[in-house]
Amino acid sequence: MSMTLLHVEGMTCKKCVRRVEKALMAVPGVRVAAVDLEAGTAEVHGEASVAAMVAALEEGGYPAKERETGFVTLQVDDMTCRKCIGRVEKILMAVTGVSAARVDLDAGTAHVEGVGDTGTMIAALAEGGYPAREMQPESANLIEIDSPPVRTLKVEGMTCKKCVGRVEKALMTVPGVSAARVNLDAGTAEVEGTASLQAMVATLEEGGYPAGEFAPHNANLIEIDVPSVRTLQ
Repeated sequence: MSMTLLHVEGMTCKKCVRRVEKALMAVPGVRVAAVDLEAGTAEVHGEASVAAMVAALEEGGYPAKERETGFVTLQVDDMTCRKCIGRVEKILMAVTGVSAARVDLDAGTAHVEGVGDTGTMIAALAEGGYPAREMQPESANLIEIDSPPVRTLKVEGMTCKKCVGRVEKALMTVPGVSAARVNLDAGTAEVEGTASLQAMVATLEEGGYPAGEFAPHNANLIEIDVPSVRTLQ
């Protein structure tokens, strides 16, 4: 059963609310219809087509159109435990037009899907004891992205697929390595994590695979400390 939010014009009183709900419930496939007079919307659940619902409302004197689904990320303060997650999600799901709400306790954020009004969501959260504000896309992306450093090792002595497995296995035993991918043709190993260069090189050499820092364009680049990415030979 899908949810559709319609923007309905011409509603001025409670009688209009009942008329709109009655008109929508008469459309084949409509299971539930809830009208919000102040927001000028009708939330409809069921399998009815948007065209059929709009036609029924316009016939009753209420021009309508579908509101498109969107996404918003809210920064939510004062969440301290898992119970807070449940409370915040429950508050958001009660807002007209919200179809999904997922809370990230560590980041202090709530990712909301649907056509609910952002101001209404923020007001509902504040009333529930959770001050909130909308995050701009740039800020939201910066919080969500948490990529570990990636380094590329030049590894000698690899001749077959068994070597690939041995090198990857050796690298994964180094403390701080979270992922290791070997390219046999290029003779390289791409490593994610915070392990030191010395520890990785020592482990590979102990296994019979000499390795070292790789500076493809200029050997002087070896001394440069790039926080997020290094190339090793």
